[in-house]
Amino acid sequence: QVGTEEQTGSDLNPQAEPHLFPFAEEAGLTGWLAQRGQWVFGNPGYVQTNLDGEDNHTFYDGRINGNFTLDVSLAWIEGQMGGGVIFNGQSTETLAGAMLAAFDPAAEVNGGAVIWGYFDENETFQQLGREEVDPSVNATDPRTITVDLVDDEYTLVVDGLAVGDEFTLPAEVGR
Repeated sequence: QVGTEEQTGSDLNPQAEPHLFPFAEEAGLTGWLAQRGQWVFGNPGYVQTNLDGEDNHTFYDGRINGNFTLDVSLAWIEGQMGGGVIFNGQSTETLAGAMLAAFDPAAEVNGGAVIWGYFDENETFQQLGREEVDPSVNATDPRTITVDLVDDEYTLVVDGLAVGDEFTLPAEVGR
């Protein structure tokens, strides 16, 4: 959530204080709310164990105020790659209005494509783009998705390579 009105103790201001969520430690999960799926702390860290669900997610219960960069490292233990990052959410209660950048679970090669878009008012994903990316040699190798949000534009980077830049947030999402 973005804004400065009604700030809470869990709000982040990355320009003044960069923040790292150390998911390798259970204490790093403070402020995270599992909304869909089965999320547990274990080896190798914060793990989604429900392979049958779709749009399983967890939200941070605070706002990230101002412009920010999210670097999210993911590793797959089993199943088809589909993990990613939700950003610019308006509430922890719904996916409506939130943006998503994720590996495409329908890619011909596991981990071979990334998709991005937003969730409409019915929480239906509206895909705005898709780009083929190099898959990992080993499907369980860590992958990184980076989202850089400045004002109402965002840039996507996968494993250090630009997928696209200066995408404008859709009017349906706002900021």
